[in-house]
Amino acid sequence: MLLICLLWLTSSALQAQTTVSGNVTDENGEPLISATVKIEGSTKGTVTDINGDFTISGSTAPFNLEISYVGYKTQTVIVNSATTALNVSLDPDNLLGETVVVSASRAAEKIQDAPASISVVDAKTIANQPTNNPILAIQNENGVQLDRQGANRINITMRGQAGLFGTSAFVMMDYRSLVGAGINTFAAQQSPISNLDIETVEVVRGPGGALYGPGVTTGVVHFITKDPFRHPGAAVEVAYGELNTIKMAGRYAWHNDPGTFGFKIVAQYQRSDEWTFDENDPIDAANLAQIRGVNAAGVETGVDVRDPRTGEVTREDVRNLQNYNENWSVLGAVEFRPNADTKINVNGSLVRSDGLFWQTLGEGRNNTIDYHGQVRLQWKGLFAQVFYAANDQIGDDLNDYNFLYRNDNLSFINREQFEAQVQYTFDIAAINTQMTVGIESRNTYSDSETVVYGLNEDDDNFNIHGSYFQSKTALLDKLDLVLAARFDYYNHLEQSSFAPRAGLVYKINPKHTVRFTYNKAYAPNSALENNIDFLLTSSPPAFDIWLTGNKRELTFDGSIRTLDGNLLPAGSTPNLQEAFVIYANYLTAIGIFPAAQNPAAFAAVVPTTDLNYSNIDPTTGNPFNPGNNPASDLREEDTFEIGYKGIFANKLSVSLDVYNIRRRNFVGVRPITPAPADATLAAQFLGLAPNISAALQGGLGLDAATAAATAQQVLGGMATFAGIYNGAVGIFPHSELPAPGTRTTNGFPVVGFGYPQFGDINYFGVDLGLKYFIRPDLNIFYNHSWLSQTIFTSVDQGEAPNSTPPYNLQMPPNRIRAGISYEPETGLFANAQYQFQEQFFSDVGSVFIGDVEERHLFNAAVGYNFDFGLSVILDAQNVFNQEYRTYANFPEIGRRTTLTARFTF
Repeated sequence: MLLICLLWLTSSALQAQTTVSGNVTDENGEPLISATVKIEGSTKGTVTDINGDFTISGSTAPFNLEISYVGYKTQTVIVNSATTALNVSLDPDNLLGETVVVSASRAAEKIQDAPASISVVDAKTIANQPTNNPILAIQNENGVQLDRQGANRINITMRGQAGLFGTSAFVMMDYRSLVGAGINTFAAQQSPISNLDIETVEVVRGPGGALYGPGVTTGVVHFITKDPFRHPGAAVEVAYGELNTIKMAGRYAWHNDPGTFGFKIVAQYQRSDEWTFDENDPIDAANLAQIRGVNAAGVETGVDVRDPRTGEVTREDVRNLQNYNENWSVLGAVEFRPNADTKINVNGSLVRSDGLFWQTLGEGRNNTIDYHGQVRLQWKGLFAQVFYAANDQIGDDLNDYNFLYRNDNLSFINREQFEAQVQYTFDIAAINTQMTVGIESRNTYSDSETVVYGLNEDDDNFNIHGSYFQSKTALLDKLDLVLAARFDYYNHLEQSSFAPRAGLVYKINPKHTVRFTYNKAYAPNSALENNIDFLLTSSPPAFDIWLTGNKRELTFDGSIRTLDGNLLPAGSTPNLQEAFVIYANYLTAIGIFPAAQNPAAFAAVVPTTDLNYSNIDPTTGNPFNPGNNPASDLREEDTFEIGYKGIFANKLSVSLDVYNIRRRNFVGVRPITPAPADATLAAQFLGLAPNISAALQGGLGLDAATAAATAQQVLGGMATFAGIYNGAVGIFPHSELPAPGTRTTNGFPVVGFGYPQFGDINYFGVDLGLKYFIRPDLNIFYNHSWLSQTIFTSVDQGEAPNSTPPYNLQMPPNRIRAGISYEPETGLFANAQYQFQEQFFSDVGSVFIGDVEERHLFNAAVGYNFDFGLSVILDAQNVFNQEYRTYANFPEIGRRTTLTARFTF
């Protein structure tokens, strides 16, 4: 009886199902491959095959089918009975109101329903955008700032958190991270992104830590490439332009007739000159003087790059920044589609890059090779991937290794990154909820061969393991509740974090949506900030400066390491006589004033007057409060946001985001070893002239004139050095490390810099985006980003005046971008943009400090799309050559015009 009942139930269920077949095409009647066909209100769906055909079985008719494709308007079709003749034609969605996106929730959803501020750059816009750098495809997106750091190096920043070397935006390509393993960097020229291969770019503004993990505090930029099924055939591109730019690229893709197997190969090469310093510009000349070095006679001599491990010279007489950049890349991918529900993608790339990079320690030369491999599986609601990425120096010739120009030392970190992720999306129909759950592991392994990580070389792994979920529940027909959370464990910190996310999405109607969201995000200090143990600068006869990471707490034991290397016990207060001996011994040790060879002979004539000591920053002379430097901790960010996205009269798209960010426990490069100093020490040394002259006459039998001259030489030199050291006798060493207080190089005293964590700031921001379609192929846009505050004093951080260093967002308070674009399918096309950036103050690291001038820039492009597959584009960035510096002391950046020809067949 049970068997009969089961058979009857099964038979009834099968009879109740309705099977629907059909075909999906674009506006020109061409099949849309991999268009999504989904039963409304469920996760049951399929995708179209190579001919645009599909078959799907659903519950008892009637029900609705949602048919969608990126860049096209979603259509809903009512199914009343089984049919095999359901033909659907999708129309392009210029305003992207119905576009399906995947990056806001790590699952497919309409852009209007997404619980975050998101925009999409479509294929047509990408094709008509400037072509010398694919990152420029997002330059006109609301809330995005692209900081050009050279001819091809561009950093992506959003939401009031700019960076020179690192980025808080999470940049992906086909679901895998492009952010440098463990050091939070993104370098476009070290990725295989190609203009020929980009299908769309999704830009998510705001924190994504609940889904994407630690460090994703300002947004996600996802480059989605063309698959070989939708885009078979070949394409080539050649370009030539200013800065002696040469670029060649090619793409070839193929699939079999059943549409079950396909592959693609993408390759590109680019070389151009670089913007460097101009000797005739006073700012550039001052920077060149620091790079070239100055001898005792004040003459620039050039510097030798050395291996800090051995002192071996690896490159002789460096006088200028490298004046070119060159890179090439090859990417290959194969994809299997054994059935409509399954995709298996295997891909890999190799990228060679040689050019400049900028970081907080100054300019550097980058000469590396990057490679990756990825396997990705999608089956119904299941998504899984593993990928491996690595970055290495080229060969074994130290002459080709990375180095810093102002540091004169090799500087490289070879890195490996392994990530694995499994995610499943499913429906809970009883409570109108779509649920996404996932786990992932990120493992980073570094090897600087002790050049950068020094004492921490054998303990520098950086691994994070996390799990997450997100639910979207339809509380009412027009109101969705979004809840998400992520738990992460950090092996290098032995800590964990819990990042929640909550939001309400109110759909006033299909074209107008309001969001209310809260996000909490965490960010660990990078592997570099944790593990660095690196000589920043050696500038005889001044201090050597050593940078130490915050892997462990650095504590002061109160003892004083004097200039001549002796250690005075805690509580010591050197008097004038002791200071005299210390300075005299030091000058003797470095062989600068031989007349002071017997300082002890003069000690008896120097009074033991107590000095008025206070702790100072030895690099600036400012007051310094010594205190322990805690070990690395997690940065926290809370973001509250109100967002609106709407479409008026199918002409005007409006995006408005108002957000509040509270950021706590951030880091900055700061001195961590104070110097006990007396600002009057130089004057007191000069005041000893009568005492020393008398001692020379009595002890050495010198005549009065010679004794006076010798005393003046000795004391004048000591006074000079007291001025260099701001009157310091020594520095406080740290009790837990053999550095920086006890480490010396070249016989000179060492000052320690580190990454102290401090601060609690709060600020507001607004991102406004307007886009108006005069007609389908002609539009104008206006974007405006505003920040309530960009520099925060210790009082702003809730601390006593001058008790902590100021914190700088390194961004202007106002940024505006506006433009017009004419984009027909064929024939003449053109676009133009205007960019305004308000003046702001930068204090990035120890080099790029100063005002960044107000900026007014114009870009323009004009081209022609022939109907036989040829496109020709003339693009000019900074049309009027209004030279500007990205940050203070950067080389000036001018115009770059490029002529590009692209042929698709």
